[in-house]
Amino acid sequence: MRFYKITFSLDLKEIGIDSQVQKFVPNPELGEGHPFYSLPLEGEIDKNRKFPTLLMEKEAKWMDLLSFIPGSGRFLLISSRFHVLLNRFKLADYQIFPVLVQQGSVVRDYFLLYFTKNRAAEFVDWGHTEVMHTTDFAAQVIKMGLKFSSYEEFLARKMELLHIKENLYVRALKLSKAAEGTDMFRFIFVPSGFYVSERLKDAIEKEGLVGIRFIPTEELGELTPEEKKIKMQMAAAAYNN
Repeated sequence: MRFYKITFSLDLKEIGIDSQVQKFVPNPELGEGHPFYSLPLEGEIDKNRKFPTLLMEKEAKWMDLLSFIPGSGRFLLISSRFHVLLNRFKLADYQIFPVLVQQGSVVRDYFLLYFTKNRAAEFVDWGHTEVMHTTDFAAQVIKMGLKFSSYEEFLARKMELLHIKENLYVRALKLSKAAEGTDMFRFIFVPSGFYVSERLKDAIEKEGLVGIRFIPTEELGELTPEEKKIKMQMAAAAYNN
């Protein structure tokens, strides 16, 4: 079975602006600390946790998947009809939280989809996954065709390179048979993101959900200029908070 990285569309004619949700309404009642950056990258979140109202940029258009800078890497921000569709599929260790999204005077119900476990160690066939060594944000490729024996080895080398402003990016990701019983899961650093089965991808397309882009795992390749721009925005937002 083929798998795909699921991410938001970069077609500005469709989505209006590439970073659709960048801010939220401050709410002191939700406690101290940033409501998103203070959360762990993995592990369960209190099921009763409340989140602030999210603010959609005025140029953005309502989509079934919104690009969400404050929660990037932890959450997918999905519409109600996307949520309903997911109930028909098998998701790995997930939680879902209701949230309001506001644009001007219009407020709509959305959901924050979160996966509690990083499946990179068990769902990736590391012996057949191709990695490239690059400068930060993949601005320039230093070496292609790297292979690692495990997620732990890959992660250790990645952390070493980050200290000298270099990085590792997966060029072609091969998934193991362990992934085949699941329709959606999350990886951290492999690259970070959310992945879906071909079954779920086909259902999303048949249902006509909008604002969504699929990248085959064997064709991850280099980042597009738009992806590099968004990654830099996310890094700057994390630094400033």
